[in-house]
Amino acid sequence: MLLQFTVENYKSFNEPTTFSMSATGIRELPKHVIDGKSPALRGAAIYGKNAAGKSNLVLAMGFARDLIVRPATVGRRIATTPCRLRTDNNRVSSFRWFFQYKGRIWQYGFSVEAKGVVEEYLYARNEKGGKELKWFTRETVDNEVQVSFGQTLRGPAHGKRAKRLELIRSNIRKRPEQLFLPFAIENSVEELITPYEWFTDVLVVKRAENTYSDMLWEVNDDSFLGFLGEFLKFADTEIHRLQRTLVALKWDSVFPSGFPSEA
Repeated sequence: MLLQFTVENYKSFNEPTTFSMSATGIRELPKHVIDGKSPALRGAAIYGKNAAGKSNLVLAMGFARDLIVRPATVGRRIATTPCRLRTDNNRVSSFRWFFQYKGRIWQYGFSVEAKGVVEEYLYARNEKGGKELKWFTRETVDNEVQVSFGQTLRGPAHGKRAKRLELIRSNIRKRPEQLFLPFAIENSVEELITPYEWFTDVLVVKRAENTYSDMLWEVNDDSFLGFLGEFLKFADTEIHRLQRTLVALKWDSVFPSGFPSEA
């Protein structure tokens, strides 16, 4: 469950900007809140005038997720897009996630520039409370990558896990373009599977240009179709309801040549 996402110096976002799913103390709509030690909203909407940055927030989420889940090519430059309104000539873009998953509240973030990762960190605490503990930090000082492990990840000082982490730490120094979290997963650090899994299996970022095929099954759900119709009516779109009708189609006469068959 996403709790917060913060972006800084990326596209139209100059200063740190946070999208939060954390619930406030208002209790007028209790069904809209997931109770717990860190109560969160079941849904949220972003609205604003054209060119206000709504799409750029989704692009920032997608860009950050892609850096985590897609393999990095050795020696590549990171295709970040710093804010052009920045006056300090800082080319570093920063992203931070707070999310609740499998009994913990995780904080994972990183800062990148075109030539590589500048900073990266992972902290977590029990979702029922307790102190936030460090899992690892990574920073670049004088062009040298430095990685530090917390006790929750390091384990016994002379165990097999500690030796494996030391080897990975040595190798990541040669890979400035690579985030440590996916690199550790590639090198079988099972202790980090849970936070990595949230990005690969739970977080879904739908950009405006994405295809609609993944959502077609929901249209066959009467309750969802009714909800969608009521929402469009409430939003004053002049659409009052949605219905589906089955018709026989002659494919070649309806769809242009080369139309994707999966759609």
